[in-house]
Parts: sequence; C-alpha cells; structure tokens
Amino acid sequence: MKLISRPFSHLTPPPTKRLMNRILSLAVAVLAFTALSTRVEGQSPQQVYQKDIQPIIRTYCYDCHNSDVQEGKVRLDNLNPDLIGGPDAQRWHHALDMINQGDMPPEDAEHPDAATLDKLTDWIQVELVKSIKAHRNSNRVIMRRMTREQYTNTLQELLGVDVNFGNALPEDAKSKSGFTNNGNVQQISPLHLDYYQKVAREALAQAIFTEKPAISRYRVKVGLDIGKELPNEQKSGQFGGYVSQPVSNSHIIPHVLNESGEPIFIDPATRPSPFNNILHNLGIGMRGSDRTRYEVVADGMHLDSAFQHVERAPGSWHAPSPNLKLLIRRDFPVQGNFAFRVTAARTTGRNAQFKKVYGNKELVTQVTDTKTERGDGAFSLVGENAYKLERAVIENGILSNKEGEKPGNNRTARFRFTPAKADLYHVEIIRSALKENTETELYLEFGSRDNRMNTKFKLEREPRDAVRMCTPLGIVSLDDSENELYFRWNGLVNIEEIVFTPLAADHKIRKEQADQIARVKAAALENNQRQAVLQVSLGNRTDDGQDSRTFDRIEKITTPVGEFKKYQFVGRLENLPTPQLDLNEMTSLSNILVLTVWNGDFIKNKADTGSSIIVQEVEFEAPYFPQWPPQSHTQIFFDSSNKDNPELYAREILERFITRAFRRPADKDELGLYYNFWSAVRSDYSTFEDGIRETLVAVLCSPNFIYLAEGDRERKSRIQKEYELASKMSYFLWNGPPDERLYELASQGQLQKQLSGEVSRMIQDDRSWNFITSFSNQWLKLYRHNEQAVDIGRYPQYTRYIKSDLELETYHFMSHLLKKDLSIFQMIDSDFVIVNQNLAEFYGIPDVIGTDFRAVPVSADLNRGGLLTQGSFLSGHSDGKQAHPIKRAVWMMERILGESPPPPPPNVPDLDPKDPNTNKLPIAEQLALHRDNVSCRNCHKKLDPYGLVFEDYNGAGLLGSQPGTNKNTVVQLPSGSEVTGVAGMKKYVLEFEREKFATSLVEHLMTFALGRDMSYVDEEEIHEIVTRTMQKGGSFQTTLQEIVTSPMFLRN
Repeated sequence: MKLISRPFSHLTPPPTKRLMNRILSLAVAVLAFTALSTRVEGQSPQQVYQKDIQPIIRTYCYDCHNSDVQEGKVRLDNLNPDLIGGPDAQRWHHALDMINQGDMPPEDAEHPDAATLDKLTDWIQVELVKSIKAHRNSNRVIMRRMTREQYTNTLQELLGVDVNFGNALPEDAKSKSGFTNNGNVQQISPLHLDYYQKVAREALAQAIFTEKPAISRYRVKVGLDIGKELPNEQKSGQFGGYVSQPVSNSHIIPHVLNESGEPIFIDPATRPSPFNNILHNLGIGMRGSDRTRYEVVADGMHLDSAFQHVERAPGSWHAPSPNLKLLIRRDFPVQGNFAFRVTAARTTGRNAQFKKVYGNKELVTQVTDTKTERGDGAFSLVGENAYKLERAVIENGILSNKEGEKPGNNRTARFRFTPAKADLYHVEIIRSALKENTETELYLEFGSRDNRMNTKFKLEREPRDAVRMCTPLGIVSLDDSENELYFRWNGLVNIEEIVFTPLAADHKIRKEQADQIARVKAAALENNQRQAVLQVSLGNRTDDGQDSRTFDRIEKITTPVGEFKKYQFVGRLENLPTPQLDLNEMTSLSNILVLTVWNGDFIKNKADTGSSIIVQEVEFEAPYFPQWPPQSHTQIFFDSSNKDNPELYAREILERFITRAFRRPADKDELGLYYNFWSAVRSDYSTFEDGIRETLVAVLCSPNFIYLAEGDRERKSRIQKEYELASKMSYFLWNGPPDERLYELASQGQLQKQLSGEVSRMIQDDRSWNFITSFSNQWLKLYRHNEQAVDIGRYPQYTRYIKSDLELETYHFMSHLLKKDLSIFQMIDSDFVIVNQNLAEFYGIPDVIGTDFRAVPVSADLNRGGLLTQGSFLSGHSDGKQAHPIKRAVWMMERILGESPPPPPPNVPDLDPKDPNTNKLPIAEQLALHRDNVSCRNCHKKLDPYGLVFEDYNGAGLLGSQPGTNKNTVVQLPSGSEVTGVAGMKKYVLEFEREKFATSLVEHLMTFALGRDMSYVDEEEIHEIVTRTMQKGGSFQTTLQEIVTSPMFLRN
C-alpha cells in the first residue's frame, strides 16, 4: 500500500524528486508498519495513541490548535485516534501533510527531536494505510439527486419540451470543491417536493394536448410610405414614451394572419375597449438606435452593423444600435414555443453615409438696400415655394410675421425642391435688418436633424441704417432628386429668399468631400468582405429600456445582395423575460412584448458602417407547432394496436414512460403500482389523456426519477449494473440521460466491454457541450465572471456581448481541446486562442472576421493563450475596477495547482476599501502594506506571488499598455523560483508542476463524475490515473478515457 502525502503549501519539489518522495513514503509506511507491529504487539492503536502519540501532540501542537486558539483554522486537541471508525482520518491526513512540509510546528515554536517526530509520523502513516484499505473496500457511494441543470436536460429529453425547468427549483448548494452535483451538500425538503410536483404537472401540461390552443400570428411589413394611404382602422400603432423612436405608421402595413399565413380581419367590435383593434397594438420602434445608422427605404428598414450599447442609465439597455423592434401590446401568449420570422437581404449601403452639411459660413451673395448680386448658377427659394407655413404669411412674395405673434415665437416654412444638378451649395438667407434687440435664430434642416445649420444674431451686431441683409448659414450637399427643407426663424425679421450658390471648382470643401467619398467607397469595399448576420432577442419594455435576452442562433446572410430571404428563429416564451401580462392595466405602454432584430456584425467605431442589411418584414407566431399533434404528445401517446383498449394502452404507455424516466426497465411491481394509481383516478378526468397525465406526474415525483441510481452493487444483477453504468457515463459526459445506444448496450450486457469506444462516441456527440459548460463553469468558477459587475465607466468597451463572449471563449476553448484530442497542458498555455471577431477586437487580435468562434494562432508577444489569460477568469477574479491579486491567487492555487491556500490568522482584518489612507492605491500596493503586519506576512508570502503575476491584466481582463514593466509581476514563489508575469508562471508550471496540474484536473473531473469530493483514500488511484494519462501523451480524451475505465469510476 502506497501512501501519497498531498502538499498543502507551495513547497513542491520538481517531478523527479516528488516521485522519489512517493516511493520513500511507501517504504517508510511499510517499515513503520512492521516496526510498530513488533514494538506495540498486544496494544490497540488507541492505547498506543494515548501512551506514545497524544503526549507529543499535547506538547508541541495544543498551544496553537485548541478549543480557544485555532491557527490556520486547525484544531488538534479533539482528534479521534480511530482512523478507521472515527470521523477524523482526513484531518489526520492534513496534519501529516503540514508536518511533512515543515509548516508545523512553525519556525518560531519549539520543535521535537528527530526520534520523536519519527514516532509521530510513523503512527499517523500506519493508521492512514489501514484506513485507506478499510474505506476503499467499503461502499462509499453518495446518494445524489439530479442538479437543476441535469433535471432540465433530463426532463427536456424525456418530454421533448424545451423549457428550463430547473430554474423553478431552489438553488443547488456547492461543495467545498465548487460542484453542485455533490451528494454530501445536496438537500431535499418538503419545499423541493412541492416544486417537483408543480414543475412535473406544468411540464406535462405543455407536453400533452387534448385540443389545439389558439394561435396568435402577426406580420408587419416596412417600407417608405407603404402605409400612407391605409385607412386609420388598418394602420399599425405608434408607441411613444421615454426615449422612444417610433416608426411612423405611414411606413408600415400590419396584418393579423390565420394559421396558414393568410391575412384575416378581426372585428374590433368583438373585442373589449380600449385596445380592441389588434392592428393598433402592433408597431415598429427603433428605441436605442443611433439615427444615423438606420433609415426607412423603399424595400424596408436599412440597418448598418450594430454598435454595442453601453449599459449606462438612463436608457440602461436597448439592444445594440441600430435595432428594429416589433412591438406587440396585450395580444400575445406567455407559454409555448414561438417563431420569429425576419425577411431580410444584404445591401451595399446608402447615400446617407456621406456628410451633407458643412459649417463654413461664407458670404457669396452681395446685397444692398436696393439690389442683389448672386453668384454663377445660383437659385433661390421664396415664400411662394413653401408648401406649409406656421405663424407666418406671404406679403408681396416675402415671408412675414403673422399679425399678433410675439417676437420670440418660432415661424416655420417647409419646402420641397429639386435643384438642376447634384452639387455642393453655399446657403444664404436674404432678410430684413433687425430693428429690435431680440436674439434671433435662423435654422435650416435638410431631411433630418442630423443635417442642420443655424446662426444667431442680435441688434448690436447689425450695421446701422441697413434695410436688407444677407446671412450665410453654411454649405450643403444636395441631390438632383427631391429635397426636403424645414426652415425656422424667430424675431421681427422678414425673409425674402433662401439662396443656393454652387461652390467654386477649387473650393476646399470639394476636396474634403472628395476625400470623404473616397474613404466611404474604400470602407464600402472593405465592408463588402464583412459578414452580415441576424441576431434576435425577446423581452419586455421597461421605462428606460428593455429587459430582454437573445435566443436561438446567429444567422449569416449569405444570399446575393438585394435578394430577400425569410429566416425563422424559434424560442420558448417561458425561458425569456416576457411581460407579466396584466389585462387590467390600461396604460398604453404596459403589457408590451418586444421582439428585436439587429445586424450582429458588430463594429467598435461608430464612424464605421460595417455591413448593411434591409429588413423588409417581421412575423410572430405563438404558440408555434411545426407539426400537430406535437412530438411531445406523440412520443407519450404513440401508435399502438391497443389504442382502442384503454386498459392495455395505458399499461403500454406507463411501461414505456417509466422505463425512460427511471433510466432502466420498469419492473413488474412498480408498473403495477402506477397502473393501479391510474385505474383509481381515471374516472376523475374527462379524457384518457388527462388521467394518464396525472399518473405521469406521480412518476416524475418518484425518487427513481429524481435520484441517480448508484451503489448497492452487491444486490444488483449484471444487467442492472450495466444500466447504472449507462447513467453514470451520460451524467458525466453529457450532464443528462443516456441515449438509445447506451440503453441498447446495457440491455445486452455489453456496455462495460465497449467502454472506450462509447467514451469516444459520446465525446464527439453535441451533448458533450453540456459536460463542457457545466464542468468548466464550476471547476474554473466562471459563475464569478457572470456575477461580476465590471465598471463600464472605466471600461466602456466591456458590453454585455463582450461579457457573454468571454464566457463562451472558455467553453469553446475547452471543447476544442476535447474534440481535437489536444493535450491537457494546452490549458496552461497554447499558441492559439478561440475567439470571434467581437472578442478578437476586444483583445486587440487583428484579422478575425465573423461571429463564429474559431482557433486563431497567436504569438507570445500578444500574451494570450491557455486558460490563464482568458478574460472570463481575469475579469471574474477582479473587483470590477482593477486586478485583484488575492482572488486570482486563490483561483490559481485551488483550480490549477490543486493546493489549499493558507487561511488567514484569526483577528486579522481584511483590506478596507473605505480606508482613506489606502483605498486609492492599487490592490497590489495595499497588499504590500498588509504584508508589513507580522501576522499576515507568512500567509501572504505563500499566496500573493500567484496573484501578482497577473497584474498586467486589468479589471476587465485587458492587457495594460506596457506589459512587462510592472515590477509587481516579478515574484519569488515559495519554492524559491523567481518568475516574471503570466508567461513566467506558465513556463514554471509546464516545467516543474505538470504532474501537480494534471492531478488537480483529474481530481476535479473525478469529483464531477462521482458526485463527491476526493479524499486521502482516493489519492493512490488518482495518482495511477494521472500516471497512465501522462504515459499515453496527456490528451484530454485520454484523461476522460482513463477516468471512465478506472476501477474507481466503475466501482463507485
């Protein structure tokens, strides 16, 4: 029997020396066992303990580890000396580690002589060897139920209903190793049972149907002026409110559709007021969109590439800009699948990208009291050209103030005009001179507020005795098609004409525009290489934004430019933040469902257009059934020759369902139990389906469904053990139930014989993503990344899509290592990263185009590669503003090296973020001051170096501007080795701590696989798995193969 002492500090020798220590530990244990057996023959271990061992511990340990003082959170005065039957074997093992590493007794305490120390360690090792033998041969299986994730995956697979059922259950507790599937910390209470029954009943209600529910289906088409001539009762609604940007219903044609997609009329008279016209409850909004990045055009709504919205109040979240929102008020369901269909096409861009107005105010037209000299090619607009006037009249061709209007009131005139040619024009206004000291403004707007020019003046700036004046406002670029002009002025002035004079051929603005056109064309050429994509979300309207989540997929638009195609996105209403529908609430902005679409080819610079798309129409259908009856129903009520015989058909349904639910064949007794239940309740229900549904609720509340069948192997048949193995493998590698292939092999008694092949198959299956996400999230503590609120004032580039992609980066990286069967040591360092364009731009990695995550080679100078430089870890283990060395050090020690960080001494205060003397210092410098405290120095000497190496990375996970210049990143590890930064740490781990990392990974994988924490009893078998894995090359797949085929996995 080999006893492996697991270190609890960083004083770890290189691999060859560690191996020698393992062999030495074995020899010492065997010799000690022989010596002690001879020396204490006839005495029990407890007698030996009381006579020889307890006095040693009392002398050298009790002063610091008793009921009152517990340094390092360790108490030794109450240790049970029975390491086989008592509860303290793990604590004895920990004490042995501390002694072997020289951490106990501490340097400043009295030390025993060598003979005394040998007596103590020999006794502990002998008793631990006995304990390991005894406990390894005992039944150490932990009874465990499904986690919330596993419950969701299992129920979705069983019923074919894609609801996140586990979200309705209480949160799962985490074990000390950070996993939620650990049976030791899982609880089940009456509250759980109530939830299980409620969820089961609701789930089956969504799976089984006795009649088809009513379908809500709407289509809204967008295009310039397409709804202008519609009668009011056929128009869409317009949704206003705070920071809203409603699209005029003159650009919209709404329809209510039947199930076949044909327009139908719903008579408002048949519905209650005030929202009785369904068409008025439909609308299109652009809330949160930059007005320069979208435009209603003839074919629909033009959308440029989206810019990621910075989530800062007001308007905390609107979706990326620009985005098109389908708004549905009141008339929508809140349960079931739904389909959101978007008809869209790629486009090359629009003229609105070019700058239209320039601020150069140059006097070109010469005016005196009696005559006007215009420049070559000039033309004018006068009062008679206006198609609409407000607070103004035309007198003798001049725009004058309406009688009785105050000087401060605004007068307006609107014009539509077509110049002889498209060109750049000086814009000037010929007016009467100001006679009263009222500040006067002349304001022009060409098409939109984005193309405006104005000037203000007072009486003291006017020439004395002048009658007529010419005021320049700027330069405008006009099309040779119809142009819209809005003119506003105040003060007691009369307007004779607005003069447009072409610019001279050599004017500097012509060169500026030519340069701009060249840039835009170059950008258009570059943008043509970009990949336009559709991304969608669903949510509800809030006062200053929306509460929404994305669903389904990111869809590439690959059709030729101008070719429209309908894209369908499917989601589940219960999984998304739908409005809490309250039909008693009558305000116009309540009960609004928001479906949003945008071009997810994200750009980082608002000056860039990116790729461009046109959305022509959007459609919503819910509940959505691709077939009727749905598959969820037909897989329970399947075709059978016994359908007309309720008793036989019910027994068939129950047998098949119970077999799938319990993940093994239903035995005769339990089938009879549920059949009798159905027989007893069937008369309470009007339909056969309802009676079966109630019986299946009972099945889903059974411990045989909720708990994983493990243990008690001695009483199980060979086939029962095979089914148990099938479940154990699937809940490890898929985090969900077995498939038909595993069941088939189990039924034939062939699964254990074909383990290796099945592991390979399961790894390549898409369901292995569930293993990757669940294991990685808990092992690497990615949940801290999700919980961390990064300071967007400091890091505005850190958007919710960056945050999401950082998490996905880790999952895709781990999946890539697994699917490609790469080395586990690439988790420490790799010459590639897994990123998409959005994340690559965030990291500063060039030449990555598109939304797909893919392997991108990186050089060492980019300081990326492996897990240690991924933003999910770095931002999740910061304080949201700056790097946090302690959080990062604890993660590095626990997750990567498998070590327990030293606990803080009692009564030592934490860093105080409110201390005015230190709170403005970087945390690294605060730690330096903290280490001056003698009580803190020893612990931080062992801990801090593992976090300080990450100081080049800020609170958002970004690399600083001068990596390598921070002196805090040069550290001395407890082993004595000096490393610089993360690169140095990676090199150190790969050179000196390979086995330690592999052991940590295998321990965490085995903990996840078996649903219990590892202990001293498991160390030898863990070591054997690690040894075999490294001998075979150390790939990720090999690691999983060795775990699944190990006696430890199969025995448990």
